[in-house]
Amino acid sequence: MICNKEKCTGCSACYNICPKKCISMEYDDEGFIYPLIDKNKCVNCGMCRKVCPIINDIKNDNRIEPKTICAYHIDDKILEDSSSGGVFTALADYVIRQKGIVIGAMMNENLELFHTKAEKREEYEKMRGSKYLQSEIRDNYIEAKKYLEQNKLVLFIGCPCQIAGLYGFLENKYYENLITVDLICHGAASKRFFDKYIEEKEKKYKNKIKSISFRDKKRGYSKYITKITFENGKEIYINAIKDSYMTSYMKYSIYRESCYQCKFAKLPRIADFTIGDFREIKDKSIIDRYEKGISVILLNNKKSDIIFNCIKKDLACIERPLEEATSTNRNITKPSIRPDGRSYILKEEGTTKELQRKYCKRLFKEYIANMLGYKIMLKLRKKD
Repeated sequence: MICNKEKCTGCSACYNICPKKCISMEYDDEGFIYPLIDKNKCVNCGMCRKVCPIINDIKNDNRIEPKTICAYHIDDKILEDSSSGGVFTALADYVIRQKGIVIGAMMNENLELFHTKAEKREEYEKMRGSKYLQSEIRDNYIEAKKYLEQNKLVLFIGCPCQIAGLYGFLENKYYENLITVDLICHGAASKRFFDKYIEEKEKKYKNKIKSISFRDKKRGYSKYITKITFENGKEIYINAIKDSYMTSYMKYSIYRESCYQCKFAKLPRIADFTIGDFREIKDKSIIDRYEKGISVILLNNKKSDIIFNCIKKDLACIERPLEEATSTNRNITKPSIRPDGRSYILKEEGTTKELQRKYCKRLFKEYIANMLGYKIMLKLRKKD
């Protein structure tokens, strides 16, 4: 291993930088991706260690107290198709209008999640939506650098560790034409557990799954509904707290070990922008739109200020106190807490439902409040 395995995020900076292509990214027994070095090809150049964001600190002059914006897209169709407030689309549209490149995560027909590039809206529409699984970066740091060197505007969106991996790969060189967005990430879930979940659903419904949406808004933004579409056209909707995969995810039980000690879940944030759900919004002028989706945007530096001024015409937005965003968004400033069940759930045999029931005990109210938001938290308090 290039760094301690328990701290490795699978960011793929080492894979992208290797001049001899002797590093591959492989899944381990728990379902997490790690670098594997072919020692017969390795020339000990040290580049993999030089760019590793875990071994090395990434230069960061971002704000310790970023400007905090509450926003949603003014186009209702875009808002409907987005998991949150549609801010990603506003940023992506801005970049595409400048003839730039958008690099983000999409899921293909085989339910594989990976980063890819887009030059048109129809190409990046599949990048919309929350995906509670770790994306494979593949060659996309190399792709990003190629376009940056061609003076194209590049928008790169990913988890904070993936943005750190990009900066490491670029050896901290500053590019005015690079826009980075880090997501408020709870953790990277096990692909092995996800694949098992998919296999179980296909067996139960006797049909292959065509697509999966973890945050379908048909029944409301705050309800965290998983929508599964099968090849025969059948659609099913599952509430997250009744779903074995999402319950395990929300209980923090199926993350890679590095997520519980994430060095990027803090202020200042690593990217130009940070985006996620705005769960506790107290401004009466916007709270009535809660069920359509509301985003939090952290403007982490002057570059984000300038770009935000260019995209805000597409958004309804107001500035809010940082504390309002962090109060129910723990992962802005802290990593997720490792539960006891994490030591067993990915090692033992059994269905995802059996493992979830055994190692993810009843969801406590604080977990529900943190994941599902302010309105549900208020309802739970009223019941008390």
